[in-house]
Amino acid sequence: MYLEKIVLENFRNYTEKSLSFDKSGSFLCGKNGCGKTNLLESIYILSYGKSFRTMNLDELVMLSKDFFRIKGSFNGAVKKKIEFRCSVDKKKIFINGVEISNLKELIGTIALIFLSLNDINLISGEPSLRRRFLDSLLSLLFPDYLADLLDYRRVLRQRNKILYLRKIGRRDSTAGIEGWTEELIQIGSRIIKKRLSIMKDLNKCVSFYYTLFSPEKDKLSVGYSPSFQFNENIDESFNDSIRKRRDEELEKGMTLTGPHRDDLLITINELPMRKFASEGEQRTCAISLKIAKASFLKNKRKDDPILLIDEAVAELDIIRTEKVLNSITEIGQCFIATTKCEMLRNMTSLKKIDIENEKGK
Repeated sequence: MYLEKIVLENFRNYTEKSLSFDKSGSFLCGKNGCGKTNLLESIYILSYGKSFRTMNLDELVMLSKDFFRIKGSFNGAVKKKIEFRCSVDKKKIFINGVEISNLKELIGTIALIFLSLNDINLISGEPSLRRRFLDSLLSLLFPDYLADLLDYRRVLRQRNKILYLRKIGRRDSTAGIEGWTEELIQIGSRIIKKRLSIMKDLNKCVSFYYTLFSPEKDKLSVGYSPSFQFNENIDESFNDSIRKRRDEELEKGMTLTGPHRDDLLITINELPMRKFASEGEQRTCAISLKIAKASFLKNKRKDDPILLIDEAVAELDIIRTEKVLNSITEIGQCFIATTKCEMLRNMTSLKKIDIENEKGK
């Protein structure tokens, strides 16, 4: 799948703009603040129905305007026209002219991966960021995974509410928690099984790219780190863990076991990368994770993904930058926002789009 054309109206600093793209993608060039990241953001919104920069839709509307609209035409094995409209905090999404009622109908339509300098937090940051990475990948692979994930969060909220109210004395007992616990175990076990099902291939793919990009040839490994020990019967092990930690849950007022507490264990030469790797190694690993995700989706979905790169290679040396750019352009359509356009253009044949001049036309 690739983006042929996008139309922006009152979006950020774009009053009205239409842009067409090559199948291979484009360099989006210009000074900081000219609208490069805004354009990437608009493409992201068409794929996920939300921004990667803010939860407040009002921030996306051009000053003095009361709405914005984004329309994108995608081509590939099938053609898709996606439109996102927003006015006064109300959003509407259309696929091929038909309004959808739930974001689940949009997510997975376009396999899109966003790379930025902040991706280093995948390695150095909290486990929730790595879970989000894994959940995003699986949601693009399996529609039922996203449904399970949303159901799990709903059940978790209800179970945590009972535990919290019991902790602060607003409930005399935890009556009713058994039903939520049973549902939590059923859905949570399916989520864990799905995560485990891709770990071997994901580890192989991430390791390949890290070795390709890193001249040191260190050994990278990506594994699954669960919040409880389990045997072949995950449901039974999950139930045992919750039962054993019941007193601790009552004390803390929250659910302490389950896929919402799991993590990806990323090691370099068998040591935790989060603690023992340099910033350069962590950044290379983060990029490897994102590119492996794109490659993984391409192979499993049999469909080319779209990659958005917002200065993600800015902190790499020339050798690694060239290897990264050559790799991503082989996977799918790439949009690279950069202030170093002339330097990077020597490494690939992507078309250059001067955002400053385009905005003035």
